[in-house]
Amino acid sequence: MLKGLYSAASGMLSGLNRQTVLTHNLSNVNTAGFKQVMITMDEWKKTAVNDVVNINDQAPYLSSVYPGSDSKSYNYLGQLGLGVYNPDETIDFTQGPLETTNQPLDMAIQGDGFFRVRTPNGDRYTRDGRFQLDAANNLVTVDGFFVLDDTGNPIKLANSNVSIKTDGSLFVDGQSAGKLGVFSFTDPNVDLMRDENMFVAVGTPQTGTSQVFNNVLEGSNVDMTTAATQLLSISRSYESAQKLVTQQDSILNKTISSLGNY
Repeated sequence: MLKGLYSAASGMLSGLNRQTVLTHNLSNVNTAGFKQVMITMDEWKKTAVNDVVNINDQAPYLSSVYPGSDSKSYNYLGQLGLGVYNPDETIDFTQGPLETTNQPLDMAIQGDGFFRVRTPNGDRYTRDGRFQLDAANNLVTVDGFFVLDDTGNPIKLANSNVSIKTDGSLFVDGQSAGKLGVFSFTDPNVDLMRDENMFVAVGTPQTGTSQVFNNVLEGSNVDMTTAATQLLSISRSYESAQKLVTQQDSILNKTISSLGNY
C-alpha cells in the first residue's frame, strides 16, 4: 500500500522539477543565445511481485516426497514500479534563429562555437553576442564582462564602426583590430557546465570552424508553443498524482482504523 503512496508522491515531485525547468526556459525565450534546459522523467526502480502458495495445501504429498523442504512456493507474477525520478539535466545546444539587428556590435555565431568572456569568477563561454563598448573602449558583454580575443586578452576598439569577417577577424574603420576568441567543445554536455546564460569549461576548448557575423544576434532556441504544451501536460499529471496520494492516504487511514478494532 505504501508503495502506491510513494509512487504517486514521486510523480508529484518529478513533475514539480520539470515544471521549474520549463518555467526557467520560458522566462528566457527572449534571451539572446539562450540554450534550453532539458529534463525528463524516468522509472526509478522495480520490485518483483510474487504469489505465495503453500505447497502442502496444493499438493499434500509433496511434504513426504521432500521432507524438511520449504513448504512455500513463489509464483513470479511480474514487476511493480516504485515510482519515477528526474535524471540529470541536459542542455539543448541546437542553433537558435539568427535575427538581424543592424547594431554593429551585436554578434552571432553560426555553428557550434562559443564566445569567451572574462568574469570575476573566471573565464566563461557564451552564445550571447549582445556586445558594447565600456568607458575605456573595451568590448564587453551586456553584463559588463570583457570579451576575449583568440589569445585570451580583452579586446579594445577605437570606436563602434566595426566590421567582422566570418573567421572572427575584427576591423574598425577598415583597420585590423584583432580577432574574436571563438571556441568549440567535443561534447558540450560533458565539457561544459551551465552558469546562467554562460558556461564553465570542464573539458578542453578547441578552435572551431564556426562563422561569426555582426549586425546579427542568435535568438533563444526555446519553442514557446512546445514548452507551454508541456507545462499543461505536467499540470494535469501533477493533479492526477495528487489525487492518487489522497486516495492512498485515505485507504491507509481506514486500514489502520480497522486493525485497531482487533
